[in-house]
Amino acid sequence: MRAWLNQQKMLCISYALFHSLIQYRAYGNGDFTVIEYEAHETDMPKRQPEGQERRTVKISFQEIIEDTPIIAAVKDMEGLEKCLSSDLRVIFILFGDICNIGSIVNRIKEAGKIAMVHMELVSGMSGREIAVDFIKQNTKADGIITTKSGLIKYAKQLGFYTVHRYFVMDSMALSNIEKQAGVCQPDVIEILPYTTLFRSEILPGIMPGIIKKVSSFSRVPIIAGGLIQSRQDVMTALGSGAVAVSATSHEVWFL
Repeated sequence: MRAWLNQQKMLCISYALFHSLIQYRAYGNGDFTVIEYEAHETDMPKRQPEGQERRTVKISFQEIIEDTPIIAAVKDMEGLEKCLSSDLRVIFILFGDICNIGSIVNRIKEAGKIAMVHMELVSGMSGREIAVDFIKQNTKADGIITTKSGLIKYAKQLGFYTVHRYFVMDSMALSNIEKQAGVCQPDVIEILPYTTLFRSEILPGIMPGIIKKVSSFSRVPIIAGGLIQSRQDVMTALGSGAVAVSATSHEVWFL
């Protein structure tokens, strides 16, 4: 009996010392020990006032990509499995269909990463708001990527992170970026070169200037995408004003 009481005493004392919530006094006559304790109201967890819900503050997409400025742009299941073993936080899903997009997103979420679905690259999706509803209701995706400003506005209403993707081919495209980004206000814009068989070799040298130009008039953060193949490409893009880069290159994911 004495051993059991002493064991209870030690448990109480350990709890008090660990949590710093309890004052205790121990006394006894050799045959038993009594533990008195009192909890301090100021130390106890605060009760949530009735009628008030606890609110969770959502981290901005810009904060997430600034913390990990390389984004994996994944085109197939092999690439998906590979990028999940990296330290990257954000995954751009550039493949799939309406039958398997839910399982693709689940795989990413199980790995503790942010899943962004490219609306135009998922087979079976339309360019209409109902497609965004489908992603919201049938997947655990964190956000969408799209070239359509209307879908950006609607996705923001549903609480999605949003990436507005632009392909830059001429000065008119730059003008469109300036006009649309201010209207639909995505979380970030992604700029990619418009490549052709004849122009893809020269565009990497042009992109830093385009990024600087866009960052000079846009208040929306910029992701540089396309043709990111090396550490130097990453550093050049970030040095030109991009907050992050998206890359399909497996080597870049593990820099």
